[in-house]
Amino acid sequence: MPKVEHGPECWTVGKKVAVLYDDGKWYPAEIVGHEPGKKEPFTLRFETGETVDTELPDKDIRPLPDDPCDVCNKDECFEDDLLIRCAGCKLVVHQSCYGIRPLPPDGEWLCDLCADDPAPPARCEATSCVLCGKRAGALKVTADGKHHAHLCCVIWIPEAHVVDTKLMRPVEIRHIPAQRQKLKCFLCKTKDLAAAPFDAPVQCYEPTCARSFHVKCARGGENGEDYHIAINDNAEPQAFCPRHVPEDCRRPKDKRKRGRPPKSGDGGSADRAAAASKGGRPSLK
Repeated sequence: MPKVEHGPECWTVGKKVAVLYDDGKWYPAEIVGHEPGKKEPFTLRFETGETVDTELPDKDIRPLPDDPCDVCNKDECFEDDLLIRCAGCKLVVHQSCYGIRPLPPDGEWLCDLCADDPAPPARCEATSCVLCGKRAGALKVTADGKHHAHLCCVIWIPEAHVVDTKLMRPVEIRHIPAQRQKLKCFLCKTKDLAAAPFDAPVQCYEPTCARSFHVKCARGGENGEDYHIAINDNAEPQAFCPRHVPEDCRRPKDKRKRGRPPKSGDGGSADRAAAASKGGRPSLK
C-alpha cells in the first residue's frame, strides 16, 4: 500500500485535522494558531469552540483533505464522518458518502478499485463510469458485476439506486429507461457507448426545461457556466441548468455556503441513496 506522508505543509494555520480521543472517535478541528519556525505548540479549535494546544506531528492527529467530497461535493467534516483521501488514486470522499466504516486506524485507506489493484492507481485511472464515460472518481461496482458507476451519477439519476446504503454498493442501473439513454449531454456533447454503454444524463429539475447533462460535466464547469448540483434541506438531489438555478443559490462560487454533510439517519448520503430508490426525482420530459 502506498505510504501516506504528512510533511510540514500539513501542519499550518487554517489546515483542518482530525483528532483521536479516548472514546475511540475522531473529531474534526482546525489549526488556528502557530508561528512558523517556533517551538511553541499548535492551537487547535474544535466545532464546539473549545481550543487545545498540542505538539505536531502527533500519531493521534491526522491532516484532512482540502478538496471536497467526490460524491456530495461538500468540504466540511463532522464527528464520525470525516473526509478521507485514497492513498492510491487520491480520491476524496466522506466516510458516509462512500460507505467507509470504521476509519482505518493508520489513515492509509484505499478505495474499492485501488484495494483490488496490485499497482494502484492504474485500475482506477483506466475504469470508466458506465453512466457518463468519465474515468476515476468515486466508482462502485454495478449489481451485475459487469461495470462501475460514479455514486454521484447514481444518486442524481431517478431510475438508479444504491443497493446497500451502508456500504454504498453495489449500484443498480438496469432500470434506467432507453429514453434516458438517448439523451446527450449538453456540455461534453459526446455519446461514447464504448466507455459508457448505459450513458444516462440527468435533466434540469425545472419542469419546463429539458436540457440534459452529466453530473460530472456540470460540476466540472466544462463551459464556464454555473450549474447547481446539490442536496437540498429535505435531503433531495437537485440539478439545475444555469438558466434555472434557484435564486437563493445564485451566489458567487467563493461565497457559496456548503451545508453540513449529514450523517446516516438525518439526511446523509446513505439516506439520499435510499430516498432516491423510492422516487422523488423528476421523471423524463
